Amino acid sequence: MSHCDLQVQRTDFTNDFRRKLVQDQLEKNKSQLQALRAELEDTTFLYGNLALDSDLRQRTMNALDNVVSTHFQVGQTRIMKKLSRLYGGPLAIPKPSDSFINLSSEVLTEAQVEFLNLGINCHLNPKFNLVNKKTQIALLYDRLCSLEREGKISVDPDLQEQLQAESTKTRHRHSPGLLTPRLRQAAEQLRNNENIVIRRADKALSYVILDRDTYFSKCSDILQDRSKFRPISRNPTCHLKSKVNSLINVVNAVNGDLKFDLITCDYAPGYFYGNVKTHKASNPLRPIISQTPTPTYSLAKRLNNIITPFIPTTYSLRSTDEFIDVLRSNNPVGIMASLDAHSLFTNIPVLRTTEIILDYVYHHPTLPPPKMPLTIMKEMLLACTTEAPFKCPQGKLFVQIDGVAFVLKPLCLT
Repeated sequence: MSHCDLQVQRTDFTNDFRRKLVQDQLEKNKSQLQALRAELEDTTFLYGNLALDSDLRQRTMNALDNVVSTHFQVGQTRIMKKLSRLYGGPLAIPKPSDSFINLSSEVLTEAQVEFLNLGINCHLNPKFNLVNKKTQIALLYDRLCSLEREGKISVDPDLQEQLQAESTKTRHRHSPGLLTPRLRQAAEQLRNNENIVIRRADKALSYVILDRDTYFSKCSDILQDRSKFRPISRNPTCHLKSKVNSLINVVNAVNGDLKFDLITCDYAPGYFYGNVKTHKASNPLRPIISQTPTPTYSLAKRLNNIITPFIPTTYSLRSTDEFIDVLRSNNPVGIMASLDAHSLFTNIPVLRTTEIILDYVYHHPTLPPPKMPLTIMKEMLLACTTEAPFKCPQGKLFVQIDGVAFVLKPLCLT
């Protein structure tokens, strides 16, 4: 083999190509494994319904277990020999780790363990619903007609007939039987178990199982901080909606291109939950408040889009990948340190942070301020951060009076 060939083999392109081939083969093998598991489940079900003598059934199952065990050992020995020849010595292959951490007092069944080990990244296709498809297509056509009336698009006259024809067809992929009846039953058992709560780990793609009382206690410990959270007895959602719409009317009355949509429809308090910090002692929770159901959610997103261009980004990084790119391109020297703030989001002073934001937005050296009064912008920011109600897991209402909500898209099994 020439020196040039060796250099080609060591290039990033070649390594990435090889890695892609291996990943594609793994995905193909996983799909085949899922199909085989589904077939095995169906065959086992049919065999279980056969009218056989109990002794014959037991002897047959023992014989099958021996065949499977022998096949597994032969296959494992063959693979280990190949790897030993490839790497020039004996190898110890670690056992795959579980995709969950059980911190509860519950003892899981084998099926429940297998179900949880499907992992957080396992997605199951929902059942196809023809009524939902027809509804979505009707809404799509209505939206297209609205855009045409606004002069933004033109709609083909034949489109309605084509969409109606499409709404009668069942175009969907049939997913393999990944969630077998046995695993589905295990999932239902976990969901209906009132003694446990299943959340996701804070910085890992895994589930965490806690005793419900333990989880509630950890949540209560966080919400007992009266400098950050205040309990309330009445639901202020309707009042907050009216207040926000009043502020929006003031902004929309000002001449300019900046317009806000009024808050319509029904809303509800947000909800509080916590992801488990399995990498820290005593497994504390990272408090998260989902404000998606609140009347200030859409307003907060709009305000974020308005103020983002004014906030300096000189010393900000968006992701770990961006940080790695900076290190590779700048050849840094000196000492690198990692600093962590305790409960960062809940310890951010809201009033001071709001004043800093307003100073950047309305006194920017190059960008003109938005065409809305500073006082209205301040009231909107405070309404989104200090007045949006939320419920704790026990159902009690709170508002966060200081600090900001750490918001994630929830991913859990409860």
